[in-house]
Amino acid sequence: MIKTRVFCARLWKAMRLFVLLPSERDYLRQLRASGLFDASFYRGAHGGLHPLYRRFAMRHFLRHGEGAGLRPNPNFSPEAYLRLNPDVARAGLRPFRHFLSVGRAEGRVLSAPDIEALPAIAPPVLRFDPTREKAAFAVHAHVYYPDLWPDFAQRLTRLEIDFDLFVTLTWRGTETALLQQLIEQAFPGARVFCLANQGRDILPFLTLINAGAFDGYAAVAKIHTKKSPHRTDGDIWRNHLIDGILPQEGLAAHLRAFLEDEDAGLWVADGQHYRGRNGGALTGPEQRRSCAGWSLCRGR
Repeated sequence: MIKTRVFCARLWKAMRLFVLLPSERDYLRQLRASGLFDASFYRGAHGGLHPLYRRFAMRHFLRHGEGAGLRPNPNFSPEAYLRLNPDVARAGLRPFRHFLSVGRAEGRVLSAPDIEALPAIAPPVLRFDPTREKAAFAVHAHVYYPDLWPDFAQRLTRLEIDFDLFVTLTWRGTETALLQQLIEQAFPGARVFCLANQGRDILPFLTLINAGAFDGYAAVAKIHTKKSPHRTDGDIWRNHLIDGILPQEGLAAHLRAFLEDEDAGLWVADGQHYRGRNGGALTGPEQRRSCAGWSLCRGR
């Protein structure tokens, strides 16, 4: 009897994907017209979905996902939107529908925290010898949050590939100088540089590129100490991004397949594929800071 009830409940839940109320049909049309529902991200970020729900991701979000707090794209959290807009929560409104209907026009976006004021430091003058001996791959880790370095160190120690390590540190004074010593002791061959708090994780990466740091490598991985403190799942998202490109097992095989694919240029975690000028998601600082992946260096 219990099994029959469970089956019937699941069947009804699945049927509700296709039996929509008039207001739900209007919302479905609104979701489609907005272009802000990222089905690729939804499937990748919520990997436990039933195959039927993965196929009809937008309908699943409308019927079940939004109420459960699942994200329709990388930058919108229903839970955070209700927390930051208590009037919407009090009214019992759907957070994403409110954003599409009213909130977007009113400027009710989830803004990133202000950039922390940190000590200035003169930029280093960098130039790398293109003929130097190097490994097949390079990994660049940008460390803004020093307390996350131990986790990064453990991950890097376990990698099953031969790589050269480049670390850029956001300068905080003595604390950063001590961290630089710790990194160089743990990874004797690492190149560690202290930089001013400018350009988030992108400018340090470009600084190394312009200095020729990555010339001659087959592929380069870029990671950074992402917390996203304004999000409820910042740590989960960071781990998802990094696990997607630096898995504990099978990295070498994945890299071989990546290198052999003539159409491949970037490798990122599931659910982080962006389409169109606006990436199929909200624009703003968070989209620019979601970078973690491998890039090929063909012809270099």
